[in-house]
Amino acid sequence: MKGPLTEEEFSAAADRIRETLEVYHLMNQREAELVEVRQTAFGELNTIAVERDVHSLSPEELYTVVAVMRSLFQQRLLTEPMEYFGEEELMAQDELIEEVMASLSNQRQQPNLYAMRENGRLMIFHK
Repeated sequence: MKGPLTEEEFSAAADRIRETLEVYHLMNQREAELVEVRQTAFGELNTIAVERDVHSLSPEELYTVVAVMRSLFQQRLLTEPMEYFGEEELMAQDELIEEVMASLSNQRQQPNLYAMRENGRLMIFHK
């Protein structure tokens, strides 16, 4: 996201993310092993990372986190416009996300992954 993020803004955002995930888990009768929200500043840019176990993570939960971030920081998020993506491209990326998450949930060891979208492509990296 662009612009500075005060400690109060981050704290409020982290609380909202955690509360939203709590409600999501209650509604879906699930329990997350780990939910940690961190902030890192890079000059005028900030990242907010949500760390979560992947064994019980669902695509819907991931989309919920994205929706919360958009509602909190709509004007400040650095995103590509949705018009940039064709419907088929978005469906293919949704399928890829589901496949990656399904394969990760079967692994014994907890992987450290980062995902980002750039130039219309979804990229997933091991930490």
